[in-house]
Amino acid sequence: MTETNPPPHRKWTDFDWIWNTITVGCLVLGGTFATDTVQAFSQGQWDLLQTFGTIGQGAGLVFVTGGALTDRGRQGVKLVLTSLRIAPAYQAEVTCAFAAVTLAATYGVNQSLPRLGDYYYRQGQRFYNAGQTASAVASFHQALNFDPNDVRVTIALGNYFEKIRDHEAAQKFYLTALPYGEPAAFSGMGRAIMRQDTSLQGLEAAELYFQFALSQAQLQPELKASILTHLGFVYVQQADLIARNPISVAELREVGMIQSADPVGDLQRRSEQLLRSAIALTDINPAPWPGKGMAYCYLAALLDQTDRPQEAQGRWEDCANRAIPASSNQYEDILNYGGLPILDRVNTSGIVTRYAHDN
Repeated sequence: MTETNPPPHRKWTDFDWIWNTITVGCLVLGGTFATDTVQAFSQGQWDLLQTFGTIGQGAGLVFVTGGALTDRGRQGVKLVLTSLRIAPAYQAEVTCAFAAVTLAATYGVNQSLPRLGDYYYRQGQRFYNAGQTASAVASFHQALNFDPNDVRVTIALGNYFEKIRDHEAAQKFYLTALPYGEPAAFSGMGRAIMRQDTSLQGLEAAELYFQFALSQAQLQPELKASILTHLGFVYVQQADLIARNPISVAELREVGMIQSADPVGDLQRRSEQLLRSAIALTDINPAPWPGKGMAYCYLAALLDQTDRPQEAQGRWEDCANRAIPASSNQYEDILNYGGLPILDRVNTSGIVTRYAHDN
């Protein structure tokens, strides 16, 4: 009987434990990235992109993890590698390489989540522009799953809830964007508070957010005009409240407002200055946008408030011809201050324009 000699011993196989350790390390890291990624993919409704992304990562991890951590898995991987004509002496290294590739793949997908968020953000814009509001909101929420730090999405959702007059929900989204110092988030927060709480205290809180938004450098003229318009309107409302219910200097101090012997006059002067500045910025850009020209309407209301009817009439004409209210709230402002004759002539296209725009 011929004696079969065992295969020669390869010295480097003595170091297979190193490769196996590296394999396990890659699997642990890959599993961490994959778990984070799958959580982002698995929230909300599934589509083809999410399904393939999740299955692809899961299959790779299951194959290598089973081969590295279980006896049955190791036998299965060994059979696969042997069928590929990979000698047993090199199988630990090949398994390690596959684990490293899997780690690189899961890391790459994990790092691409913000790009996927951008994809769903743009998809949401397309849905909304097509009038598919429910699908648009779902896409925006999906975008947040992939990139919770995308302030464009949180502001877009804040604007959406503001448009449907859910000001409490709008504030939650604006509040999420505030730490990033985005002026549109501060402006949105001011608007939501102004609409939810029309008391002197609420209007004073809204004023603080508008002031902070204005303090940011390099504001786009369009956004700056919007902030000036809303801040001017805050002062119009405060002046109107105090004129109808006079309060003392001590009471003004209590709500954090300016302490003056003539608070109504001071507020009206501030408002007029801000609204005229907003009009100057508005007139520079001929392009329409939601909210454009509302400064004319609020200035007309202020001029009525200060007993200047002739000048107010001219501004109401400007309001009717130039204003594009961005929400039903602004539409009601025109009704409340200008009446139906003005409202019937106003351009309402801004109310149904995409909500990613700051009002």
